[in-house]
Amino acid sequence: KQELGDDKIEVLQVGPAGEKGVRFAAIINMSTRANGRTGMGAVMGSKNLKAVVVRGKARPTAADKARLNQIAKWGADNLSKSDIAGLSKYGTAETIGANQSTGTLPTYNYNRGVFDKWEAIDGTTMYDTVLKGAAEGKQDREGHDTCYACTVHCKRVVEISDGKYKVDPHYGGPEYETLATFGSYCGVDDLAAICKANQICNMYGIDTISCGATIA
Repeated sequence: KQELGDDKIEVLQVGPAGEKGVRFAAIINMSTRANGRTGMGAVMGSKNLKAVVVRGKARPTAADKARLNQIAKWGADNLSKSDIAGLSKYGTAETIGANQSTGTLPTYNYNRGVFDKWEAIDGTTMYDTVLKGAAEGKQDREGHDTCYACTVHCKRVVEISDGKYKVDPHYGGPEYETLATFGSYCGVDDLAAICKANQICNMYGIDTISCGATIA
């Protein structure tokens, strides 16, 4: 983006994992979005294709633009009263508790479906402790991110400056799947360690689900 002087350019790229043919290498864009599973990063790496860069300028057309805008506005206005309000506040990590209650939280390489220390890695704990701005009570503004034009803002932005595991907010934060596979799946209840593992995977272009499951 700096080289071409256009901050609206988007980059789809592989990291060292794709270059070295790791079978669960992911394709990463925006440093926080992973096209994981199936090893597509390794496919790009095998072709010496490091990245695909695009810059869209055309606007998509809608059959009924006025109706589309009306629905979008309704969604934004009613989000706080909907069943997915928790997804906006706590992200996909909110489902840690739901899976725990139904016995479907992958634990100890899925030898169990419940994790005794699940609350240490759930969305509420993330919200209160490691989201960017949490220390100043600003996590609702600084600790959330979103995909283009989405009003839910379920993406997390984690920042940890102290302790053993420091986490750069540039790499976002873990989704439910990452919390489960690096957390309960491995018997780990250290949220900072899980967030660091998520950052490393995004840096190297590795699918977090397959990586956590392999370790477990």
